[in-house]
Amino acid sequence: MLSARSTLTEDRNQLVRKLQHRLALYGYQMIETPIIQPSDLFLTRAGDQIIDKLFTFERNGQQLALRPEFTAAAAHRYTQTGAPRVARWQFSGSVFEDNPGSMSPSHEKYSVGAELIGMSGPAADAEMMGFAAEGIIQYGPSDWRLIIGHTGLMRHLLSPFQLDSRTERFLLSHMNVLRERGKFDVLAQFDRSLVLAPSSEDREMSKPDASSLSLTESNTHEMLHVLLDATERGATMGGRTRHDIARRLLQKRQRYFERQQVVDALDFLDQWNSISDSIELAFSAVARLIQSDDKVGHRLLAQWRFAVDLLGAYDVPLDKVIIQPY
Repeated sequence: MLSARSTLTEDRNQLVRKLQHRLALYGYQMIETPIIQPSDLFLTRAGDQIIDKLFTFERNGQQLALRPEFTAAAAHRYTQTGAPRVARWQFSGSVFEDNPGSMSPSHEKYSVGAELIGMSGPAADAEMMGFAAEGIIQYGPSDWRLIIGHTGLMRHLLSPFQLDSRTERFLLSHMNVLRERGKFDVLAQFDRSLVLAPSSEDREMSKPDASSLSLTESNTHEMLHVLLDATERGATMGGRTRHDIARRLLQKRQRYFERQQVVDALDFLDQWNSISDSIELAFSAVARLIQSDDKVGHRLLAQWRFAVDLLGAYDVPLDKVIIQPY
């Protein structure tokens, strides 16, 4: 007698085989990637949402991670091997995420994916989205939606706020918090995690000009040298050098004086986060967030729109498409 679990597993395996066969018909070669990889591979190549839930551990002094997806490993393989100029690869297997907020007791799930590497532009985007939709149309439920975003355009529109990379990563990894609890909750977490408040003397000295900000940084650096010189010269603390510690603390102090930029960026992300609609309505809302003289932004939007229009060539019903930028 088959248990419910074994029946579900067999149903999954049948679906996986069908998807793999369809991808193979379009020239996607099956590639195997290790389950355990150096964590740096994902920290430098994976997206913000993935990094935030990376399942890491240490073994023999090396930081390792369970693979959270296949994209980072595929990109690494492409750059390290003699792959063809345009590579069409498919993957399947277990992926893992450390997500304390998840309702599921399991850290593991099964994933089927494909990567088109070495080819860019709307046609490549449409090919990947079209295959995903075709798989659902042929083998999935009838009640489905294809939700499409554009992180490249979002990052471009964030660039005028001049956020450092760590701050930008923090904000993007808290987009769900922004949507559910609002910007003041995100700001509170930002202040606790990434900001080192200055002393009252520093606050009096700080002015909204570059010279006073440099003076504050200089004072902070001098303070750090005094503190760190009390330890053994040249020693590391928790694997970090004195220079690393000084740099990190200086960045935290700098963020205090640039907090208004973070507030302004959150105001933009709040508007960006609220867009979730049909093609015409959503693209109109996105266009309103792009400055009239922003040629790059309008070009990215036009390419995005063209990629969505190309989905018709894959027989994707456009009324099933939801534009949700993030």
